[in-house]
Amino acid sequence: MPIVMQISVGVKGELPEGVRAAGGEKGKPGGGGGGDGGGGGSEPATNKVALVIGISNYDGTRYDLQYCDDDARDWANYLKGKGYTVHTLIDGQATYNNIASEIDWLNSAENAGDEVAFCYAGHGIIERKLGSCILTSDLYKVSYKWFVDKFSTFSSAKIFFCFDACQ
Repeated sequence: MPIVMQISVGVKGELPEGVRAAGGEKGKPGGGGGGDGGGGGSEPATNKVALVIGISNYDGTRYDLQYCDDDARDWANYLKGKGYTVHTLIDGQATYNNIASEIDWLNSAENAGDEVAFCYAGHGIIERKLGSCILTSDLYKVSYKWFVDKFSTFSSAKIFFCFDACQ
Protein backbone atom coordinates (compact mmCIF):
# COMPACT_ATOMS: atom_id res chain seq x y z
CA MET A 1 0.00 0.00 0.00
CA PRO A 2 1.50 3.35 -0.99
CA ILE A 3 1.96 6.07 1.59
CA VAL A 4 -0.39 8.77 0.47
CA MET A 5 -0.15 11.57 3.02
CA GLN A 6 3.54 11.68 3.82
CA ILE A 7 4.76 14.54 1.71
CA SER A 8 8.14 16.26 1.85
CA VAL A 9 7.93 19.54 0.00
CA GLY A 10 10.41 22.35 -0.25
CA VAL A 11 9.60 25.91 -1.14
CA LYS A 12 11.89 26.77 -4.02
CA GLY A 13 14.18 24.02 -2.72
CA GLU A 14 14.28 25.30 0.85
CA LEU A 15 12.02 25.18 3.86
CA PRO A 16 11.04 28.22 5.92
CA GLU A 17 13.51 29.18 8.61
CA GLY A 18 13.10 26.92 11.62
CA VAL A 19 10.94 24.24 9.96
CA ARG A 20 12.19 20.72 10.54
CA ALA A 21 11.80 18.36 7.60
CA ALA A 22 11.50 14.63 7.99
CA GLY A 23 15.03 13.26 7.97
CA GLY A 24 16.59 16.69 7.95
CA GLU A 25 17.86 19.25 10.38
CA LYS A 26 16.02 22.36 11.46
CA GLY A 27 15.77 24.75 8.52
CA LYS A 28 17.25 22.30 6.02
CA PRO A 29 15.35 20.22 3.50
CA GLY A 30 14.95 16.58 4.45
CA GLY A 31 15.04 15.40 0.89
CA GLY A 32 12.13 15.21 -1.46
CA GLY A 33 10.70 17.44 -4.10
CA GLY A 34 11.80 21.02 -4.47
CA GLY A 35 9.89 23.33 -6.72
CA ASP A 36 7.92 26.40 -5.97
CA GLY A 37 4.57 24.66 -5.68
CA GLY A 38 3.01 27.41 -7.77
CA GLY A 39 0.87 27.09 -10.82
CA GLY A 40 3.41 28.81 -13.06
CA GLY A 41 0.99 31.54 -14.12
CA SER A 42 2.13 35.12 -14.55
CA GLU A 43 -0.92 36.75 -12.93
CA PRO A 44 -0.62 37.28 -9.18
CA ALA A 45 -3.24 35.69 -6.97
CA THR A 46 -5.94 38.02 -5.77
CA ASN A 47 -6.09 36.32 -2.38
CA LYS A 48 -3.84 34.05 -0.31
CA VAL A 49 -5.29 32.07 2.59
CA ALA A 50 -3.82 29.35 4.78
CA LEU A 51 -4.62 27.00 7.61
CA VAL A 52 -1.66 25.82 9.67
CA ILE A 53 -2.00 23.09 12.31
CA GLY A 54 0.62 21.88 14.77
CA ILE A 55 0.01 19.31 17.49
CA SER A 56 2.81 18.44 19.89
CA ASN A 57 0.72 17.91 23.01
CA TYR A 58 -1.81 15.11 22.83
CA ASP A 59 -3.41 15.59 26.27
CA GLY A 60 -3.93 12.47 28.33
CA THR A 61 -1.62 10.34 26.21
CA ARG A 62 2.01 9.38 26.29
CA TYR A 63 2.35 10.16 22.59
CA ASP A 64 3.39 13.80 22.70
CA LEU A 65 5.69 15.04 19.94
CA GLN A 66 8.46 17.62 19.90
CA TYR A 67 8.49 20.68 17.67
CA CYS A 68 5.20 20.21 15.77
CA ASP A 69 3.75 23.30 17.44
CA ASP A 70 6.96 25.21 16.70
CA ASP A 71 6.95 24.02 13.08
CA ALA A 72 3.38 25.26 12.67
CA ARG A 73 4.32 28.68 14.04
CA ASP A 74 7.30 28.78 11.66
CA TRP A 75 5.08 27.90 8.69
CA ALA A 76 2.50 30.50 9.77
CA ASN A 77 5.16 33.22 10.00
CA TYR A 78 6.63 32.21 6.64
CA LEU A 79 3.25 32.29 4.92
CA LYS A 80 2.32 35.62 6.54
CA GLY A 81 5.57 37.00 5.13
CA LYS A 82 4.43 35.85 1.69
CA GLY A 83 1.16 37.75 2.03
CA TYR A 84 -1.13 34.98 3.25
CA THR A 85 -3.97 35.46 5.70
CA VAL A 86 -3.21 32.62 8.10
CA HIS A 87 -5.35 30.85 10.67
CA THR A 88 -3.52 28.56 13.09
CA LEU A 89 -4.61 25.73 15.35
CA ILE A 90 -1.99 24.75 17.93
CA ASP A 91 -2.16 21.75 20.27
CA GLY A 92 -5.56 21.61 22.04
CA GLN A 93 -7.10 24.03 19.52
CA ALA A 94 -6.67 21.42 16.76
CA THR A 95 -9.81 19.41 17.51
CA TYR A 96 -11.76 17.64 14.78
CA ASN A 97 -14.54 20.25 14.91
CA ASN A 98 -12.11 23.18 14.79
CA ILE A 99 -10.17 21.68 11.87
CA ALA A 100 -13.40 21.07 9.93
CA SER A 101 -14.61 24.59 10.72
CA GLU A 102 -11.32 26.19 9.63
CA ILE A 103 -11.29 24.23 6.36
CA ASP A 104 -14.81 25.52 5.77
CA TRP A 105 -13.43 29.04 6.42
CA LEU A 106 -10.68 28.41 3.85
CA ASN A 107 -13.31 27.33 1.34
CA SER A 108 -15.44 30.42 1.95
CA ALA A 109 -12.38 32.71 1.78
CA GLU A 110 -11.00 31.46 -1.54
CA ASN A 111 -11.96 31.85 -5.18
CA ALA A 112 -10.67 30.57 -8.50
CA GLY A 113 -7.14 31.89 -9.04
CA ASP A 114 -6.44 32.35 -5.34
CA GLU A 115 -3.65 30.56 -3.49
CA VAL A 116 -4.55 28.22 -0.65
CA ALA A 117 -2.15 26.52 1.76
CA PHE A 118 -2.82 23.76 4.28
CA CYS A 119 0.00 22.69 6.61
CA TYR A 120 -0.22 19.98 9.27
CA ALA A 121 2.43 18.80 11.72
CA GLY A 122 1.46 16.04 14.12
CA HIS A 123 0.73 12.33 14.31
CA GLY A 124 -0.19 10.36 11.23
CA ILE A 125 -1.45 6.79 11.29
CA ILE A 126 -2.73 4.11 8.95
CA GLU A 127 -6.13 2.76 9.91
CA ARG A 128 -7.27 -0.48 8.31
CA LYS A 129 -10.68 0.83 7.20
CA LEU A 130 -9.74 4.47 6.61
CA GLY A 131 -6.22 4.27 5.18
CA SER A 132 -3.81 7.13 5.86
CA CYS A 133 -5.06 9.53 8.53
CA ILE A 134 -3.94 12.43 10.66
CA LEU A 135 -4.75 12.44 14.36
CA THR A 136 -6.50 15.49 15.83
CA SER A 137 -5.78 16.76 19.33
CA ASP A 138 -9.01 15.15 20.55
CA LEU A 139 -7.86 11.85 18.98
CA TYR A 140 -10.13 11.69 15.94
CA LYS A 141 -8.73 9.98 12.85
CA VAL A 142 -9.13 12.20 9.79
CA SER A 143 -8.65 10.26 6.56
CA TYR A 144 -7.11 11.13 3.22
CA LYS A 145 -10.56 10.64 1.66
CA TRP A 146 -12.04 13.18 4.08
CA PHE A 147 -9.48 15.75 2.89
CA VAL A 148 -10.18 14.92 -0.77
CA ASP A 149 -13.91 15.35 -0.18
CA LYS A 150 -13.41 18.68 1.64
CA PHE A 151 -10.90 20.22 -0.76
CA SER A 152 -12.59 18.98 -3.95
CA THR A 153 -15.23 21.69 -3.42
CA PHE A 154 -12.65 24.50 -3.57
CA SER A 155 -12.60 26.79 -6.61
CA SER A 156 -8.84 27.39 -6.68
CA ALA A 157 -6.52 25.10 -8.58
CA LYS A 158 -3.59 26.44 -6.53
CA ILE A 159 -3.69 24.47 -3.29
CA PHE A 160 -0.47 23.66 -1.43
CA PHE A 161 -0.49 20.79 1.08
CA CYS A 162 2.23 19.98 3.58
CA PHE A 163 1.74 17.01 5.90
CA ASP A 164 4.61 16.49 8.33
CA ALA A 165 3.39 13.21 9.78
CA CYS A 166 4.23 9.53 9.75
CA GLN A 167 2.31 7.13 7.56
